[in-house]
Amino acid sequence: AAHPSVNYAPLVGHNTLRTTVMGEDWHRAATEEEVAAMAALVEGAMEAGAYGLSDGLDAAWPGHFAEVSEIVALAQVAQRYGGLYTPHTRHHQHQWPADRPDEYGYGLFHAPKGETIVGRYHGLLEAVEISRAANRVPLLIVHLTPAYLVPQPHPAYLDDCLARATLEDLIDRPRNEGLDVTFNAIAWGQSIASEAPLMASFFDPSQLRPAWLVNKDKETFARGLEMRAFRDKVLDFVNSGKFKIRMMHPLSDPYWMDCIQIVRSSVASAVGRTIGEMARERSPHSIVEAVYESSWEVVFDLLVEDPDTTCADFIDKREYGALKVFLAHPAGMPCTDVGILPAQPPPLEGLYTRGVSPTAYGLFPHYLRTMVTEWGALSLEEAVRKATSLPAGVIGIEDRGRLAEGVEDRPVGQRYALLQPGCPRRML
Repeated sequence: AAHPSVNYAPLVGHNTLRTTVMGEDWHRAATEEEVAAMAALVEGAMEAGAYGLSDGLDAAWPGHFAEVSEIVALAQVAQRYGGLYTPHTRHHQHQWPADRPDEYGYGLFHAPKGETIVGRYHGLLEAVEISRAANRVPLLIVHLTPAYLVPQPHPAYLDDCLARATLEDLIDRPRNEGLDVTFNAIAWGQSIASEAPLMASFFDPSQLRPAWLVNKDKETFARGLEMRAFRDKVLDFVNSGKFKIRMMHPLSDPYWMDCIQIVRSSVASAVGRTIGEMARERSPHSIVEAVYESSWEVVFDLLVEDPDTTCADFIDKREYGALKVFLAHPAGMPCTDVGILPAQPPPLEGLYTRGVSPTAYGLFPHYLRTMVTEWGALSLEEAVRKATSLPAGVIGIEDRGRLAEGVEDRPVGQRYALLQPGCPRRML
C-alpha cells in the first residue's frame, strides 16, 4: 500500500519462529512438537509469499541454541515451496565460551571451547551441510567472511590466500557437487562501521554486564576511571571474556586495538589515530605491553579527558582484504547488511547501539568506485549485474534487475501463485 521505492522480498526468520513458539524459553533445543509448530509457520509464510528461510545462528540469538535437525526441518519446508535458505552462520564474529548454560549475551557462545578458534569455519561448513540435508535447498550465505583466521598483523597477500581458500572449500566444492550455493559480502572494507561514542560498548545492553556497571551513568564511569582501583575493576571485566569493544572481542582478537580509530575528541592529538598507534607509542619497546596494557590505558585516558570521544572501526578484519576476491567470484554479490535508519539516531540506538553505518546509504556508489575504478576487479557491466539481476535471480525474481530491448515493465503486484499446496511458485 505504501508503494515503497525499493524492491522488497521478505523471508521468514528462524529467530522469530523460535520466539513465537518457545516464548522466552529459547535458550535450549526445541522439542519435536515445537519444531512441528515452527514448520507450520514456515509453510504459512511461504504460502503468503515469503521467498525462503533466513537464519541468525550467532551468539545471543535464539537460533544459536537450535540443533541442526531443527533447522533442516524448517529449511525443507522452504525448499518444497521453491524458496531458499539464507543463514548468518554460527560463530561469525569473534566470541568467547560462556561459563554456564544460562549465561548468554553478545559475544558469548555455547559450544565446545575450541570454537573460539575454528568456529567460523565450522559455521560455514554447517550451512553447506544443512543445504545438503534439506533436499539441497538453495543456499545464500549472508555476508561471507574468510573461514581461516590470522589475528595478528600480517602481509596483505595472506588475506588474498585466505579468501581464495575459503571460496575453494566453502563455495566451489559444494557447487561442484551440484549444490546451489551463492553468497553476498558487505562491500566496504570497514564493514558496517559507524561513528559512535567510545564509551558505548561499556553500556551496551546486549552484553552481559555486571550490576556495578549497569547502574552507572556516563559521567560517573568517566570519573571512576581516574582511579587505579576502578580501572583494574573494569579490566577484570574486560578480561572475563564477557565484554566486546564494538564488534571485536579483546580475548579472541588481541589486536582489536588496530581496528578502532578516534573520530572526534577534545584530545586533538588522538583524532584520526587508532588505539593501536597510540598504544605502541606508549610502549615502544614491548609489543606485548602495548597489546594488553597500553591499549586499554589509552581508552581509559581518553574517556577521562573527554567522555564524549567518538570512534569508528578503521578496518573490519572479517571483510578487510577479502573483498576483491570475494566480489569477483561468480557466486558473489554485494550487500549493505543494514536496514533503513535515521541519519542521527538517539544515543545507544541505531545499529546495535553503534550508530548508522555509511553502508545504509552509500554502499553501492562505494562498491562501484572501488571494484571498477580503483581496483579494476570487475567491469562496470559485471559490477552492475552483481547488484541487480544476479540477486534477483537467486531469489527467483525474473522481472527485476535487467534493462533490455523487449523487456516489458510490468506493474508491481502479486507475481507468484501456488499451483497446488507444496508445489514451487511459478511466474504468473
